[in-house]
Formats: sequence, structure tokens, C-alpha cells
Amino acid sequence: MYLSIISICLLDSSNVLCIWGQDDHNDFFIVDNRNLIYGFDSIENIDELLKNYEIPLFPINREVLFRDNGFFANESVSYSLEDAKLILLNNTTIDGIDADDARILIELYNLMFDYFYQTNNEECLLLREDWNMGVFFDYCYYRYFWKQGDEWQRLKKKLPSFDYAKFSFIFNRLMNVFEGSIIKYRIKGSA
Repeated sequence: MYLSIISICLLDSSNVLCIWGQDDHNDFFIVDNRNLIYGFDSIENIDELLKNYEIPLFPINREVLFRDNGFFANESVSYSLEDAKLILLNNTTIDGIDADDARILIELYNLMFDYFYQTNNEECLLLREDWNMGVFFDYCYYRYFWKQGDEWQRLKKKLPSFDYAKFSFIFNRLMNVFEGSIIKYRIKGSA
């Protein structure tokens, strides 16, 4: 079991902290009983929630969590919906996406789908199947991260049919659904 506190920059430029985890079978977020992601403005609010409130879907034994100070990973991980939106707006073709932009979009896409699979969000799971989504991510992986062989040559033949506007529309829709699934909880110091 692995847990990490991640920072997500939302579309309105505000930041929220969430608990993301992995076990032997799945990647997951800590969610409430409505399957909404717990989002926090501070580490203190996370600590307060975990120590003092019942979390219906929390998959970890609390005694183990607080006995083991090293349970949370120490690395700082952040994602930005705002950066992704700017990348999509500042490009009009797939060729405009550079390696850094591709990494940002791929990492955010994977994070969002951890949540969509966890909650079985049928709308978003269907959007993932769109042909343009597949071409975009295959293009990014083969152009920047994987060895370019026969698959790259086959993919290049598909590029004239790629619809960047449709891809961008779908990615923005996924970001909106994901952001709408984060509920900000403020426990400590609440009015």
C-alpha cells in the first residue's frame, strides 16, 4: 500500500491537496460516500480528517496509518488542470505539442482516469475510447518517449485525419468532470 498527498491546481488557479494511493491492484483517491474526492487546503486539514472523522471508504487501517510515520510518500507531486487547459488553448495542431506539454497532458490524463476507473464513470470511460484520444496519446508516446519503429510509421499515416479540436474538446470535458468531482473540505479553523 502506498499513499501520497498530491497537489492539484484547478482551473480557477486555486490549489487543492488530495490523497492518492496504490495497492496491489488499483490506483485510487480517498473519496467520500458520494464518490467525491476529498480536497483540502492544508496538510493540517488532512491530518484532522484522518484522525478524528469516520471516512466510509477509507481503505486503510487507521492504527497502522498513524503508527507508521512513513506511510505517506515524501515526494511532492503536483498536477495542473490550468496548465493543461493553456496547453490545449495555445496549440491548434498535434505538432504544436512539445515533450514537456505531452508529459503534462499524459500525467494528468492518467491521474484523471485513476479516478474515473475507481468510480466507474461511464461517460468518461466512453470518451477515452474516442479515436482522436488514442491517436493523440500514441503520437506523444511514440514521438517523445518510445522507440519509433513500425508503429510510428503506421501512426504517421493516421495524423492527417486527426481532429485536434475534437481531442481538445474531449480533454477539456474530462478536466471539467474531474474538477467537479473534487470537494473542498475544511475542518480545522472552519467558521
